[in-house]
Amino acid sequence: AGLAIVGRDKYGVYPLRGKLLNVREATAAQIRDNKEINEMVKILGLQHKKKYSTMEDLKSLRYGRLMIMTDQDQDGSHIKGLLINFIHHHWPSLLKLPFLEEFITPIVRVTKGSQILSFYSLPEFDEWKNATENWMSWRIKYYKGLGTSSAKEAKEYFQEMTRHRILFKYDSERDDRAINMAFAKKEVDRRKEWLTSWMEECKRLRELGLP
Repeated sequence: AGLAIVGRDKYGVYPLRGKLLNVREATAAQIRDNKEINEMVKILGLQHKKKYSTMEDLKSLRYGRLMIMTDQDQDGSHIKGLLINFIHHHWPSLLKLPFLEEFITPIVRVTKGSQILSFYSLPEFDEWKNATENWMSWRIKYYKGLGTSSAKEAKEYFQEMTRHRILFKYDSERDDRAINMAFAKKEVDRRKEWLTSWMEECKRLRELGLP
């Protein structure tokens, strides 16, 4: 439905089936035999062991950007992370260029008459509810995943492409360490510590009544 708006001259779509292989911990044979990885490499025109460090290098690719579209839930975030991990493991310099981005879709949309409000995270929606006395008079639609959006809504998203696109920006070596910590087997202890701290922070915020 979105391609009906942007066309196929510069855009292509490749559907992933389930979660991508964690290439950081996979064997060479597992990577070689993985259908999704092989097809993405061919579609994008990526070359193994090639260093993409300049905008001129990007011109050698069949597509200049990789845009990730996943559900806005935890599984979607995990898939997004695995794709970032895939690029970072094989072509880390690509992440320093304007190559990787995501396309966000609403997780909640509320309507009342001709008014339509879209929310891209549950905390954002909760904040609106707390600030709106008559929020229950609005029609609320929760989007379980990308498949929940109608063809009409998908076309609306692509008509406002800039609103839905988020470009990933490499900041420093801290980003490299974070990706490695999230997906490397040897970083399991640091990963547990990180997740435990995050859960404790979420619990503390809930106790304070904050989203």
